[in-house]
Amino acid sequence: MLLVACGPQDPCPHPQGLALDLKPGPVPASWVLVDPAAAREAPPLEGAVLALGAGPEDGSVAAGWLTGKDGLQLFALTLDRGTCVVQSWTAPVTQAGAEARRLVAMADGGLLVAGKAPGPGIGNDEAWVARYDSTGQTLWSVVEGEFLYVSGLFQTPSRESVTALALLPDGNIAAAGTADVNAALYSNWVLLLDQAGKVRQRIDLPRDDPRTLGELSAVVQQDDGSLLLAGTLAPDTDAADAWVLAVGRDTTLLWDRRYRAPGRQRVAAAAALGDDLVMVGRQRSGEAPGDAWITIVDPEGEATATASLRGEAPPSDTDPDESLTALAADGDRLLAAGGSGAAGGAWLLRLTPQGTPLDSRVLPGGGLLSAVLRRNQGLALAGGRLGAAGPPLLLLMAPAAQP
Repeated sequence: MLLVACGPQDPCPHPQGLALDLKPGPVPASWVLVDPAAAREAPPLEGAVLALGAGPEDGSVAAGWLTGKDGLQLFALTLDRGTCVVQSWTAPVTQAGAEARRLVAMADGGLLVAGKAPGPGIGNDEAWVARYDSTGQTLWSVVEGEFLYVSGLFQTPSRESVTALALLPDGNIAAAGTADVNAALYSNWVLLLDQAGKVRQRIDLPRDDPRTLGELSAVVQQDDGSLLLAGTLAPDTDAADAWVLAVGRDTTLLWDRRYRAPGRQRVAAAAALGDDLVMVGRQRSGEAPGDAWITIVDPEGEATATASLRGEAPPSDTDPDESLTALAADGDRLLAAGGSGAAGGAWLLRLTPQGTPLDSRVLPGGGLLSAVLRRNQGLALAGGRLGAAGPPLLLLMAPAAQP
């Protein structure tokens, strides 16, 4: 169903369907997912790669969503070590009324998907997590939530949604999110599921002020089994700050930190680097366009480094609103990806452990990278979309040149 161009000689097979089309740009290569039907005046393909994961035999798996005549479709591509597609599928969201917000690419070519789905009662949304296999078939689908009480007399439905999803090193699945009642009272929670989709535990996270929205963006499991949950407090206000909670193996809250800084920070992704937690996102002051932003937190929750970054955008009348939206460890260094979604283009960075850029790749013309993965031999693979509302995009970056 899917094609791929692996380089100038294009050695990959070309079955019918979608294609990964080689585009001029940074060496070694970048690919854009295109639809051959577009040449026959079909609507242009829209979508994004939202998740990347390790695949079999040093390959990788890319997953995301597409829109077309049949509506929204999920997809997954299994790529070999040469970045040729060896397996692919597309499938609709099978849970009635569900909205997919987070994806995790699985090593077998399937994916985890999470977001929200209608629950019992009128206006009640609940957390939704599903597992698709390597052919796009639904293995299981779980809708889980609870009603929140506003008073002793009335039971009011809550709106729950998964906003962070992770396959943990211990094999469990963590789905974290937010519940609200009438957009006035908020709570945060983590669901722990096994690989068969059974909910093993729900951890309700204590809140100092239930009137303040807390948006969780990432879940990281430490070597001792504890969880670090990173996100943003008051994300849509001038008081937005980065926020991290540490939860022990026994589900007790170890610490809860709000990182106040000038301007507004919004956390998009987080990853472990040794014992530290690294967060990336966007920092903005006033109405000016935002800068990409990175903060490093030590095991005790203290911020040890923070920096703002700008992409190598071409000169223009529009200053791009930039953000880092994906993060992965690269040995003792970091890979970060993001972009502007507008004029500045998609960009991929290698960083020191302190967040200092070492080298970068930029695709001008607008775009955003939403996932990044360290490949074999020091290669870096990033996925996202081209342009503000374009086709899915894969970008491959070679190792940094040795001095």
